[in-house]
Amino acid sequence: MNPTKIQLEFCEKHNITFDQFTGKKIIMGSLHLSLVTKLPKGFSPIVSRGLYLNSIKVLPEGFNPTVGGGFHLGSVTHLPKGFNPTVGGGLVLYSVTELPEGFNPTVGNTLYLNSVKVIPKGFSPTVGSHLNLKSVKTIPKGFNPIVGECIHIKNRVLDESEYNKKDTNFIDFKNGYIKCDDIFMQVTSHKGNVWKGHRIGSSDDLYLVSDGNSRYAHGDTLKEAKEDLIFKVDGRRPDDFEHLNEESVLSFEESIIAYRVITGACSYGVKDYIRNRLPSKQKEFRMSEVIELTKDEYGGESFRTFVENK
Repeated sequence: MNPTKIQLEFCEKHNITFDQFTGKKIIMGSLHLSLVTKLPKGFSPIVSRGLYLNSIKVLPEGFNPTVGGGFHLGSVTHLPKGFNPTVGGGLVLYSVTELPEGFNPTVGNTLYLNSVKVIPKGFSPTVGSHLNLKSVKTIPKGFNPIVGECIHIKNRVLDESEYNKKDTNFIDFKNGYIKCDDIFMQVTSHKGNVWKGHRIGSSDDLYLVSDGNSRYAHGDTLKEAKEDLIFKVDGRRPDDFEHLNEESVLSFEESIIAYRVITGACSYGVKDYIRNRLPSKQKEFRMSEVIELTKDEYGGESFRTFVENK
């Protein structure tokens, strides 16, 4: 595709290359085009952070950028058919009054549709945080978007029973991108509970692993990601381990989690112990073994007391 004069002038004015204009190369950081009122045909960039197009009122056909951060289109009043950008942050569409058929974006943070008055049939976006529909009075039967936090309609916030509230810490964009633990990454390969890829604009490998139970961890290597996964204790409480006694047997991973949750030991200290001083990394541990192994470590005494006082 040879660039037109208008496209080249646009690139020169805004200090980007034609490959960045078409999305063949990534624009690092944010792209601020808030004074631009018209976009040339063919503009569909990949931006590692935010894209700001606050003065644009009409979007050209085929405009579907990939934006790692927030995407601002506050003056756009009409969305063309086929518009479904990939947005890792929030998508701002304050002035849009009507949604086209097939508009079902995946948005990592908040989706702002403040001027839309009627929810069309089939509209079920995936939204990591809030869905703002503050001009909508009623919701139609079958409306079931995936939303991480809450949905605002006119004069009230929807009850959780009225939509699909879901933990959106992990969002699969279905087109080669994933957002997890606020890290937006492009996926190059996926097998089972392991994803390999990189951040937008970086060639450095990045791994994401899961235990299959909504716990995830990243790492520069697969080994590092797997090691870090066992230190994830999100939502776990000492009450979860009240059943333990000296004869209880847990897997290596669960033993570490139990120790951290019960004692409050930091991940750094536990990692250091495991990597440098733990004599055996067997698959399972009896709690009496854990008591003996940690008797001289931080929290060792409180762990012993917790397990033995049953």
